[in-house]
Amino acid sequence: MYCLAVSTATARVSRIPRLQLGVNEICYALFAVAAIVWAFVAANYWVFITTASILLAISTLGLTVVVGWAREVSLMQAGLTGTAVYLGGYAYRPDGGWGWPFLLAATFAIGVVVLMCLILSLATARLSGIYIMVLTLRLQLTIERTIFTEFKLTGGQTALDTPRPEFLGLSFTSDRSFYFLCLIVLAVM
Repeated sequence: MYCLAVSTATARVSRIPRLQLGVNEICYALFAVAAIVWAFVAANYWVFITTASILLAISTLGLTVVVGWAREVSLMQAGLTGTAVYLGGYAYRPDGGWGWPFLLAATFAIGVVVLMCLILSLATARLSGIYIMVLTLRLQLTIERTIFTEFKLTGGQTALDTPRPEFLGLSFTSDRSFYFLCLIVLAVM
């Protein structure tokens, strides 16, 4: 009777899926742990510089979707990123902007950029690669000469001060807290 109970319990345990970690999962976990520990031991200026790098990595993931997965060519990704940043900053900025909550301002900026991409994709649905490259390059230059020169959005020679985000009862005004916010967004992306 004892042997029957042991064999039945062993059979039940063997049906439980085991967590098998591959090399990629272990590397991701080690990288995540290193990124978290590093933020506590690094100097503030390194945390600030790394945060800027994380923001560029998030933007690069958008380009990866367009070029890698959609198999399209886009020479206006920097213009789209800048448009989202300037419009989101203007919508969020309490002094000289609209003063919207952060999540609403970010949603607005992302929505405008997605709408621009949608209009472009509808306009270029039947064009070949070289024409899409010329059109996206022209749109990049148009964005640089219209949106990037608008004083209310950019501040001209003197950059406008846009405060760090505050939402859901959390404040990300310090460099380290903003670093962790950007790191979480990168991990989600």
